[in-house]
Amino acid sequence: MSTIDTFGVLPAGVNAAVALSYLHRVLAAIETENRSTKALISLTESEAEEDLERVLSARHSGSPLPLDGRFFVVKNNIDVGGVPGTLGSEHFSHRIPEHDADVVQKFREAGAILVGVANMHELAFGATSENAYFGTVQNPWDITRNAGGSSGGSAVAVALGWVDFSLGTDTGGSVRCPAAIEGVSGLRPTFDEVSAHGVYPLAPSFDTVGLFSRTAVDLELLLDIAVGVESRHGTVGPTPLRIGIPTGGYFTEGVGSGAAQALMDMGRVLERSGAATLVDFDLPDAKRSDYVSRMIVRAEAWRVHGVGFEEDSSGFGADVASRLQLAKSIDSAEEASLSDERVELTKKIDDIFEYVDVILLPTVPRAPSLLGPVDPLKSTEQNLAFTYLWGLAGLPALSVPCGFDDGMPIGAQLISRRGSDRMLCRLGAHYQELTNWHLRRPSGFGALHNSSSNE
Repeated sequence: MSTIDTFGVLPAGVNAAVALSYLHRVLAAIETENRSTKALISLTESEAEEDLERVLSARHSGSPLPLDGRFFVVKNNIDVGGVPGTLGSEHFSHRIPEHDADVVQKFREAGAILVGVANMHELAFGATSENAYFGTVQNPWDITRNAGGSSGGSAVAVALGWVDFSLGTDTGGSVRCPAAIEGVSGLRPTFDEVSAHGVYPLAPSFDTVGLFSRTAVDLELLLDIAVGVESRHGTVGPTPLRIGIPTGGYFTEGVGSGAAQALMDMGRVLERSGAATLVDFDLPDAKRSDYVSRMIVRAEAWRVHGVGFEEDSSGFGADVASRLQLAKSIDSAEEASLSDERVELTKKIDDIFEYVDVILLPTVPRAPSLLGPVDPLKSTEQNLAFTYLWGLAGLPALSVPCGFDDGMPIGAQLISRRGSDRMLCRLGAHYQELTNWHLRRPSGFGALHNSSSNE
């Protein structure tokens, strides 16, 4: 059971009539709040009712399913059979997949209840979740600021307590960034760890299905289900872990004082607990790695969307159109050169783990920028400054809440070797046993909680 078991989960011990009534009340409450938050593109009532039957049948048989009635939503570039898979774009507004994505099927079969598809930055090509067609996802902590992205709707649904967990995609930080901004936990697994079958691509060599939940301990359980292995929960592992914290260079540039202090405080908490030894860390090629990552993603995005854009650009929003125009300018020779450089930079990133076990960074350097006055391209560059380059090497990365600055959540990013996903989750869970930042909720939580938990 989730560590937060008072919302986002079908109550135990209820009969079919009460369970159906409860589900409809939850859906109605979400629909009401969504009118202002724009976190979801649509509810999935018929799918939720189908999932409810599966959960109740398993309970009746005496063998509850692993997720036993946890509510979830999926980003709208992850296929749900029979539900429009729009990618947050007018251009794809009539696209209806025939089947669930592999990862969606696994969660539904494991007893999760799908209640909606989440709004997103168009095409997953941006990190603010501003969306000209479906409406901009609102940041529940401060509606004047961007919600992060591109999986902004998925993060907001968890932050507001509509669901127990959600699915997003992470190309350059699109799970970690909104997780940090909304004050929830978010995992980008090792590249190719989770099946991307049924997920519409943006940049196939970077795209990774990611997970949001309130806690890191839940993320490990969810990862096991997504991958299709039995849970192997345990302690952090051999300790103390060598945790690298930057003391200068690229990873300290532009970092807000609140984020810098929260990061050091987190490091000291882990060190005092015996879980970590703090060591200095630097990556001289970080800025170049960030640049190469962005350029490769642009080149791959053009291969995916270029033809459709040139045939009819009218269905694309202005900021995504600008990104695609930039992407078009990268020719095959430049892309080949970038790919060669990627191999060299990946080796340099891998070499870091000869002297550290985990890297600890701010997920987002400073509070998210204001909506409207700031160009979404600039906001995206700020939001993803410390996340893009780890995808270059296919590394797993976890964002967990670690404090607040001027009323806005701060996220800490933990990065490690490929295949170290569960170790990161356990380290995050250990930190969350010692702190309560992950339990803070925006004020919007109350309306849904009060309307749906008193059945």
